[in-house]
Amino acid sequence: MIIEDIPTKKHDARGCSDNVLEYMHDASNDENDKTAETVQHIGTSNSLCAPNPFHSFLSDSTPTIGAVKVDLQYLKDEFSAIENKNRGVKKPYLHIVFSLREGEQLTNSQWHALISEYVEKMGYIDHHWCASNHLNSNNNHAHLLLSCIENSPPHKKMKDSNNYKRSALIRNELEKKYLL
Repeated sequence: MIIEDIPTKKHDARGCSDNVLEYMHDASNDENDKTAETVQHIGTSNSLCAPNPFHSFLSDSTPTIGAVKVDLQYLKDEFSAIENKNRGVKKPYLHIVFSLREGEQLTNSQWHALISEYVEKMGYIDHHWCASNHLNSNNNHAHLLLSCIENSPPHKKMKDSNNYKRSALIRNELEKKYLL
């Protein structure tokens, strides 16, 4: 399994979480074979009471021909709200991709457990996160949007100076646990 932090291209990435959420849940991108069958919502942190954006009760989410409407408004609002709690943070979130080897598969519940455990072991206990699974390539992979800002006051940014080393150790543990 590969765990890769996708770097933000902007020096100040405030307000960009909407774009990542849209990319993660885009089920209408035919050029990348992304359909409602190949893009699945894995889940969110316990701090978010978010419905599955593909089956939202918050607005009309009736599928249209050739595309699926996805209701991401609640998630966008929550990530924006926590970002606004600490305006000094230039990069308020991480976009992380978990990529399995060709032929390896995890169920959505296994993905949820793996990502929950990864986030917790990385120390992001009181942080929002959202994940989706992409089945549109030879290697099953999941995208994680993880807030770096604590939900509780004083809304500090999580220090990420040793993320690479810590992530590699946790990846090894998770590979053994999930037989990857």
